[in-house]
Amino acid sequence: MKDIQKKLDTIFRNAVGSRSIKSATLRIQGFQDELDWSAAYGSMGPDGPDIQPDSPYFIASATKIFTATAIMMLHEEGLLNLEDTLLDALPHIDLTGLHLRKGKDHTPEIRIFHLLAHTSGLPDYFEQAGTGRRSLLKELLEKGDKGWDLNDVLERSRKMKPPFVPAISEGSGFKAHYSDTNYQLLGAIIERCTGQSLGQALGRLIFDPLNLRHTYMYGQDHAEGKERRTEPSLFCYGQRWLEMPRAMASFAADGGMVSTSAEQIVFLKALLHRKLIRSGDLIQRMQQWNPLFFPFRYGFGLMRFQLPRIFTLFRTMPAFIGHSGASGAINFYCPERDIYVAGTMNQLANKSLPFQWMSRILSI
Repeated sequence: MKDIQKKLDTIFRNAVGSRSIKSATLRIQGFQDELDWSAAYGSMGPDGPDIQPDSPYFIASATKIFTATAIMMLHEEGLLNLEDTLLDALPHIDLTGLHLRKGKDHTPEIRIFHLLAHTSGLPDYFEQAGTGRRSLLKELLEKGDKGWDLNDVLERSRKMKPPFVPAISEGSGFKAHYSDTNYQLLGAIIERCTGQSLGQALGRLIFDPLNLRHTYMYGQDHAEGKERRTEPSLFCYGQRWLEMPRAMASFAADGGMVSTSAEQIVFLKALLHRKLIRSGDLIQRMQQWNPLFFPFRYGFGLMRFQLPRIFTLFRTMPAFIGHSGASGAINFYCPERDIYVAGTMNQLANKSLPFQWMSRILSI
């Protein structure tokens, strides 16, 4: 194991040698729990303390695994059904014209499983350009912090063209279009189904049962009487430190969580080992892969990442399953190697960096 740890030290040092990396933390566990390696580099901000292996960080879209898991748990409890239509799941919200394509409103066709798998065809309110030819992400980078709510998400999405109609059924082989709008709607479904805020619902379903004390929905309490937590709020875009607390609180179910590398792995292990969702069939349903964008496939809140042999000198690269976040956060498991990888590069400007990490880790 010492040789493996030395190799990981070298991989990490080389990765953070890039000038664009101002802070990073990485943890790797595996080989039937014989390996538990971690490292950290940089600081929590321009004037902040050094980042540590157990420092909390913004996990961005890796939040989606938690959101999807909560939906599956509520399905298992009988509080909702994945076949429920979006209109039935959120009858109190006006969703008219949300999916308008070629003059027809396809919103009534959307079901919960479509939202989970990104097969609804709904536009992405965050990274997709609207009528002003500017995405919300670009607005944040150019104009600074701002907040939004579900009504803003729906209004923005209605002004965008859906890429395709909802898939005819659940399963693999359908088109997927990554859309944060889907997970904003899933967050609203969780809140209506439980009668709790999203943070409280995730606390009851996931955080508390797994004793995740440093994992929480940014800007929300996870239990009544608990103080709302709003740190950390800094991450990088190139050489710039960004502080966007209002935006981070607005991401919510599509990407608004804070966690640590250790607790990310605890959660992913619990999910895959059926400690949260008891049914093996439901876990398999979460892994019905549809093509997303190269080289990713998507299930229910889970990504599958595998480079084709042409990019690996014709060697077969094992697949990772889990999720990444735009801030450079990752939480993945490689079944073939029995390796869990979690951490962040805290860098919004280069989304490929963490996957380069992961590919190199397979060389150990």
